[in-house]
Amino acid sequence: MASALHLPRLTGAFVLATACTALAALLLWIRLRPDPLVFTRQQPDTEGLPETGSPIRNAPTRESQPGTVRAGLRHLRHSPRAAFAFVTIVVANTVMGAVMTMTPVSMSEHGASLTLVGVTISLQLLGMYAFSPVVGWLSDRFGHLSVAVAGQAVFIVSALLSGLGHASVAMVTAGLFLLGLGWSFSLVAGSAMLSEATPTALRPGVQGATDTAMNVVAAVGAGLAGPLMHSIGFGGLNAAAAVLVLPVILFWRRLVRAR
Repeated sequence: MASALHLPRLTGAFVLATACTALAALLLWIRLRPDPLVFTRQQPDTEGLPETGSPIRNAPTRESQPGTVRAGLRHLRHSPRAAFAFVTIVVANTVMGAVMTMTPVSMSEHGASLTLVGVTISLQLLGMYAFSPVVGWLSDRFGHLSVAVAGQAVFIVSALLSGLGHASVAMVTAGLFLLGLGWSFSLVAGSAMLSEATPTALRPGVQGATDTAMNVVAAVGAGLAGPLMHSIGFGGLNAAAAVLVLPVILFWRRLVRAR
């Protein structure tokens, strides 16, 4: 593809990715009927109501109109479970983005070929997505909160493997697979928990705020990962990523004590 378009050799993958993304968007635009947002707004809101005494439930205002980001942020301030899910999702995406971005650089510095780098990142993506149905089942079976916290433990094991074994392709590959799996635990359970803790009318605003935050913060984390690795190495970067999960664990302890 790149040769046919007279582009640099490795840009063909980006051309194909752009074409596939455009095709996916077109299919969703044409074939996604009924629109899930329209459909859910037509259903009675019998689940995910805020806690008793919440300002959103007892005093509806312009701020709590369906779908607004302002109403979503207001809900996050008043719902500890929704706020925990929000923090879990944002932290997970940041940890994943920061470590994944610098893994090819670290592997190349230790002599790994582009093929090995590609296999490693592919196995990380396998961990992120292939086991989502299993993670969803675990979340239903053992609870969203438990699975989300388990994801933080997986992140810590991943950081230990990748950080301590950064010179070993096998160790880094195992660490990256677990990085993807920890992301899956956090995102699947966190998203389900966020939806469960949010009234239907407020979900578009809450989800929009969460998606924006997770991508903006992850982009900042990925941008800082390069200078950080230059200063403290790939092992230090993984240690910093492990530290990032501490707020999620502390938040979890707070939720457990509040029961």
